Amino acid sequence: CNAGFDILGTDSSMFPSLTGYSGNILINLVIMLLIITGGIGFLTWDDIYTNKLNFKRYRMQSKIILMTTACLILFPAVFFYICDLTKLPMGKRLLAATFQSVTTRTAGFNTINISENNNFFSTYFKCNCDISKSGKCRSFWAKT
Repeated sequence: CNAGFDILGTDSSMFPSLTGYSGNILINLVIMLLIITGGIGFLTWDDIYTNKLNFKRYRMQSKIILMTTACLILFPAVFFYICDLTKLPMGKRLLAATFQSVTTRTAGFNTINISENNNFFSTYFKCNCDISKSGKCRSFWAKT
């Protein structure tokens, strides 16, 4: 389980997470790739290693995992880009939308100040926690 612990806090900003690296493409991509590769699972990686890019030969479980992962990253990223992150320049906006879409499923990191955005972020995070792999997010949202 990825926890998204924030050890970067200071007296002036208690929970900055990765907001200081919002424009750093390398850090964003590395963290996104680690989250995605860690969340896919061993059997799916075995299918990818064994069958290479021959998607038809993958197990049904691997197909579902890969398609669901792609949808849970792509659709929210597009929506974040179009609706929520309009104040950012295009490159940073695309990076932030993709990062937030990836990280909400399991990690809990952020590269933008979520409280400055509209209610879609909060609603999406709550719903995504409810359908995530573990029910640990539900207990957090029940307390707030």
